[in-house]
Amino acid sequence: MNQRGFTLPELLVVIAITTAVALGTFLLIHPKNFDEQSRDAERRTGIAIIVQALNRYYANEGRLPASITTKQSFIGSGSGNIDLCKDLVPGYISDLPLDPIASAQTTDGKCNADGQKYLTGYTVWRSQDGKTVNVAATKGESAAKAISISHTYGK
Repeated sequence: MNQRGFTLPELLVVIAITTAVALGTFLLIHPKNFDEQSRDAERRTGIAIIVQALNRYYANEGRLPASITTKQSFIGSGSGNIDLCKDLVPGYISDLPLDPIASAQTTDGKCNADGQKYLTGYTVWRSQDGKTVNVAATKGESAAKAISISHTYGK
């Protein structure tokens, strides 16, 4: 008796090939670049990490770092920047996050490594009354608005 039909392995191979062709076709027809959204998501995460470290600092010290002024300034080690590394690393955060494009450092390693000069690409400032701190990305890509987080302390 001769039966006609396909075996299960043959069907699975055909389904796999069909799925691969369909996925490849979809990616060619829909070539949207998600790199900008990915970098903006990384910026949101970096800002949130800095704010969380400031929250821990405030909870432990009862105040924000004195280096944060009412003038919006870059977080970095250079002149005119706010060096949060010395206040936050390693006690409240393992290292400061860096913007995926608008950041720089002179050596591999953490911001507190010997000889390290760094610029996170993020800015920080406090309100006139000193109760609210703002952290922002200087260069968002896909967001219509600036990427920033504000947090009020000692309500």
